[in-house]
Amino acid sequence: MRYSISTALLSVLLGGVSGFLPVARRNAFQPTSSLSAATGKRTLCDKIWDDHLVDDDGVSSLIYVDRHLVHEVTSPQAFEGLRLASRSVRRPDCTLVTVDHNVPTSDRSQLVDVETFIEETASRTQVMKLEQNINDFGLKYFSFTDERQGIVHIIGPEQGFTLPGCVTVCGDSHTATHGAFGSLAFGIGTSEVEHVLATQVSIHWLVIDTSGRFFGITLTFRFFALLYRLFLRPRPRTC
Repeated sequence: MRYSISTALLSVLLGGVSGFLPVARRNAFQPTSSLSAATGKRTLCDKIWDDHLVDDDGVSSLIYVDRHLVHEVTSPQAFEGLRLASRSVRRPDCTLVTVDHNVPTSDRSQLVDVETFIEETASRTQVMKLEQNINDFGLKYFSFTDERQGIVHIIGPEQGFTLPGCVTVCGDSHTATHGAFGSLAFGIGTSEVEHVLATQVSIHWLVIDTSGRFFGITLTFRFFALLYRLFLRPRPRTC
């Protein structure tokens, strides 16, 4: 079993009894949209999902990851987890790392090194830690001095790393934008970054909403849903 009791309880809390239901294996799922039902054809999402499905126990699915983009903010704890478990990166050739969240907009013509270039302590620490992790785990890295360095969601398509038909993940909520290039793309959390680094698969929980539609989502978005339900969802007026 790949999920804990606490995870299952959290899922029930988020979706309610009718919102979180054990479902049949993914390869037995029949499309419910009128178009799919009428034509018997699969969507692009269906095709990529089925082609990358490693395992499905009826509640969660393991999806093989073709492309993993990594940056300095959501990766430090993930790499530390690998160290503590004495694990290496499963597919370094499918992992691309860059620095982008903590990049100053200052002129780089006088850049000597990260330690002197970034003034803000927290930003400098994250970037320096990333460079240490890259050296320790031997990953492809677009650094400050590399002309290919840029926003992680720009360099993926720009460098031909993001490709149609691939499953792409990154520890950033904007990762879904890679779908514009025909990729099935997911934003993942730090614990999931560690999982993908170690195994090259991503865990997705399968849920059905009250209309019967089928989704594959990650625990990160279930947590976001919990925050919405508790703090952001509009409440009826009491006065």
